[in-house]
Amino acid sequence: MRGFFLSIPIGIEKAAAVDGAGPLRTLWYVILPISIPPMGAAAVFAFIEAWNEFFFALILTRQSAQTVPLAIAQFAGQYQTVFGQMMAAAVISVAPVIVIAAIFRDQIIRGFADGMMKG
Repeated sequence: MRGFFLSIPIGIEKAAAVDGAGPLRTLWYVILPISIPPMGAAAVFAFIEAWNEFFFALILTRQSAQTVPLAIAQFAGQYQTVFGQMMAAAVISVAPVIVIAAIFRDQIIRGFADGMMKG
């Protein structure tokens, strides 16, 4: 996000000021609409990171409240590991991430492209 906001030309903000927009109106009507793709990409990556969180959930949750990675890890026991059920659960747990990434694919690509440009 930082790379994208640094690449926004200052002339855009100055043009909005010349047209009579204040700082809040410039942010709301000029800056935010052009920053939707990078924010979408950041949101998708934040969702993926939160969905796959293992260590915080392992340390901070109880047995009654678990995240998906912790539930999948319970298929591995001390004497036996049920690989078939573990892989089925892993495929099912990856499905929401794949669907969200497919829905927001264009914004992810645009967010990458906009964030890599230097101003």
